[in-house]
Amino acid sequence: FKIGETYEKMRNQKLAKQYYDKTISEFEKRKLSPGNNKPAYLAAKCEFMNAEELFAQYEKLKIGGTQNTKILKQQLNDKAKWNLRVEEAYSNIAKYLVGEWILAAMYKIGYAKQRFAESFYEAPIPKELKTEEEKIVYQSSLSEFAAPIEEAAIALYEKARKKAIELKVVNEWTKKTLESLNKLSPNKYPLMKDPINLATEDFVVVNSFDMITRIDMLRDNIEQ
Repeated sequence: FKIGETYEKMRNQKLAKQYYDKTISEFEKRKLSPGNNKPAYLAAKCEFMNAEELFAQYEKLKIGGTQNTKILKQQLNDKAKWNLRVEEAYSNIAKYLVGEWILAAMYKIGYAKQRFAESFYEAPIPKELKTEEEKIVYQSSLSEFAAPIEEAAIALYEKARKKAIELKVVNEWTKKTLESLNKLSPNKYPLMKDPINLATEDFVVVNSFDMITRIDMLRDNIEQ
């Protein structure tokens, strides 16, 4: 994992993926247990990093810039296929039963859907459209596709929020989830000016790898 992470920092995605895949392969080959342990945490993180690389490619796919309906349909189909591919990649993380990465994956699945919707709003206007009326009609026609995809994103974010409550976890991913819900549905999910004070016995603020490390250190001390 560390070698893959080093290549990641060097922006060598190809070699980084090779070592992430090796980490995942070793976890599966040794039939290690999922849950709050170091091997599962690292394998889940490797799956997440691989999914992030797919997400980066997904983001490069654009919609619009043409009035040709055939091309627009192909752009839409390509984006939809990649959306499913990205969703599947993030969904693979659930099997490791690591709360931090489950919440990260759920957020990114919702975010991928959100970015799908936003790609319609961000669509470049064809150069042949000169008048403001023509431009507005073009943008409006594309925006109609965005609304149901936004609704799907909200539903996914709501699932992520409920999972965080179920796991009793507050972290950067739960914060991002709430921020996205606020952006898409501000009336239902207003952002608090001040952070909510949660009782420590009710919620765990995690970097779960730090927590796992502390538990292992404590276990080692007891055994000694």
